[in-house]
Amino acid sequence: MTISRLLSVLGLIVAVSADGSKDECGVPPPVNEDNLVTWLRDVFHVTRSPLDETNKKEVRRFITEQFGNISAAVEKAAVEVQRFSVSGQSPIEGVNIIYVLPGCEWGSERDNVLVVTANYDTTTSVTPDDNGSGMVALLETARILSSRAEHCTPGTTVIFVAVDQLPGEIGFTTFGTEYLIRKVLRKYNIPPRHFRGTVILKGLMNFDPAENSQHIPPAVYMLAPEPANAIAAKGCRGDFLAAVSLSSNGVGEVATLYHEHWATETAKLATSGRPLLYNFELSETLGLIEPFKENVEEFTHAGVFTFWTRLSNYTADNFNIVVLTDTVQMRGYMRRCHQKLCDNLEMALKPSNIELLRVTTTTLVRYLAEVSWRENVVTDPPSLADLCPVRGMPADVIQIHLHWLTCVLFAACLLT
Repeated sequence: MTISRLLSVLGLIVAVSADGSKDECGVPPPVNEDNLVTWLRDVFHVTRSPLDETNKKEVRRFITEQFGNISAAVEKAAVEVQRFSVSGQSPIEGVNIIYVLPGCEWGSERDNVLVVTANYDTTTSVTPDDNGSGMVALLETARILSSRAEHCTPGTTVIFVAVDQLPGEIGFTTFGTEYLIRKVLRKYNIPPRHFRGTVILKGLMNFDPAENSQHIPPAVYMLAPEPANAIAAKGCRGDFLAAVSLSSNGVGEVATLYHEHWATETAKLATSGRPLLYNFELSETLGLIEPFKENVEEFTHAGVFTFWTRLSNYTADNFNIVVLTDTVQMRGYMRRCHQKLCDNLEMALKPSNIELLRVTTTTLVRYLAEVSWRENVVTDPPSLADLCPVRGMPADVIQIHLHWLTCVLFAACLLT
């Protein structure tokens, strides 16, 4: 009886400590819309193709410095530059820029890992939507979560990757095989079930609610009939964000949780002009995808299958990948302007497009905050050693914890 009473008190202390940690983490700060617009205008307003290495190097420098600045106050955070080359008559050098926002178990087999990627390179046009929008969303998300991690260590490691896509999706392939699998998952013996998933950002600011502004390839109607038919029934309007997901369990945790946070965020907006979210879940039709791979790649425009092939070889029956996209050249002005001169900032920086980008980024921040901080206990059953520490805990909270500890010690003395 005395032992059970003592354990009850100890359980109360653990509960108070855990609740204090969650309160200390708090709600993530809002997305800074000025950052999104400024970075598009001042950084991602130039071409970033292999034919213009000067511009590309400047953009790489900015991304690297941005990651460096936000990582400075985060313990164990790291920025790495991954170099690779594409062979041929004129070899092309590629550079992936990787920022690791570490969870409390980073570097051990107990870690949970989640990846967020966006490609920063372009063809010979500016392409602010494809994929300047994905890059500014990635940078702003990394900034917000890093500011949160200064005070509250996440339980899941989030790896942000600015990908140099290049021909043949070689940038995605190199990151997946040479860094993610070899230098993280295998190096630290992280089991496949601890790899939480991958979010690929590709075209996030093309909103066109006009009737017949949205094209959907015939193969997509077959592979994901429910969302495709719903869009057609509403007049084929480009008023939505697509979450194209591949999941081993047929549910797609990443897409499902993102959808929940999207509903919460868009509920704050006026009904008129409110962007929608459709989940194109391809898991149940994986066996049918191969003959129509080109059609689906055209719809996502993100090299998702290249990345999926590499990951599925390692994670076997446990993988979640979702591409967040406005479908790029499948919608509105991008159907005629993609990778042409009319694909420019003047067309992209319209209020409705910026709103879609802001909502998408805000939802991403809220989703990652929930996944990264809600499950900071990685063993079952949990122990005190499994709780991620909260840095910068207020003095009054510390005093409360010390008070409870004193009470328990005093009670233990009486019981003995």
